[in-house]
Amino acid sequence: MEDYPKNEDLIEEFKTIKEVEEGLAFSTIKEYSYDLGLFFKFMNDKHASKINTSDIRKFLSYLSKERNYSKKALARKISTLRSFFNFLFDEKYINIDPMSKIKSPKLDKTLPIYPTEEEAKKLVETIKNDGSKYAIRDLAIITTFLYTGMRVEGVHNLNVRDIDFKNKTLRVREKGGKTRIVHISDVGLETIKNYLDIRPEVEGEEALFISRHKKRLAIRTIQHIITKYKEKAEINPKISCHKLRHFFATMALARNMDIRLIQKQLGHAQLSTTQKYTHVVDELLSREYNKAFNKWDLGVAEEEEE
Repeated sequence: MEDYPKNEDLIEEFKTIKEVEEGLAFSTIKEYSYDLGLFFKFMNDKHASKINTSDIRKFLSYLSKERNYSKKALARKISTLRSFFNFLFDEKYINIDPMSKIKSPKLDKTLPIYPTEEEAKKLVETIKNDGSKYAIRDLAIITTFLYTGMRVEGVHNLNVRDIDFKNKTLRVREKGGKTRIVHISDVGLETIKNYLDIRPEVEGEEALFISRHKKRLAIRTIQHIITKYKEKAEINPKISCHKLRHFFATMALARNMDIRLIQKQLGHAQLSTTQKYTHVVDELLSREYNKAFNKWDLGVAEEEEE
């Protein structure tokens, strides 16, 4: 055992590779830390090189039966362990991957939650009628989400110089520090222009969206802004920053935007990730069709006899 690094050193090496070489987000790395900490605590710090498939099954059984983990939560733990032990195998710290025989639970397919167009309009109207000195800033934040489909990390990281008014684009830095270009509509740009007209000039602060302390708005603050206005608007309480991203994707598909262009705008690595929104559009079409045609009768239906 003297030749093997300690478990905590293996975890740190694993996290470094995931963060630096693969560019995974900080939130994902944090989840890995929690999952692996929980796993090795259950294992009583048994060394990773000595762990076998039976050990892992006992851990998963414990999570399922004693901690009442859902299938989705179990699937995440399995994904973390699979990634970690795959790293150990690739780096030759272990000769056999104990995760090779572990299968993930089959998850029920769920459609993404997103605000309806009526809810999005109500959200915008609520901000416009708010009257606070931050309403113009907050409207620019909300419309940036709605008209670009950006992640909250991207909105948080926006700088003033990232706006290209001529080409109607924003330079975005999000997952793992990756930079890409997204498009934004005239309406979205107009709200940003209105905000820039009243944004305080702060020497050395290049952030687009700044707080009352004249610092870059924290991600948690942006999330709080969404929560505040959705509660005021009395719309679906499950709506979040990420659900606004779902709204953009759904509306783009409903307006016949090419799915590969939507994939690029959203920054999805796999087309299959974008394709899940087609099911939402099918459901939307069904609902709107029923609303429009269910009571429209051209005299085809027979009248009931008295």
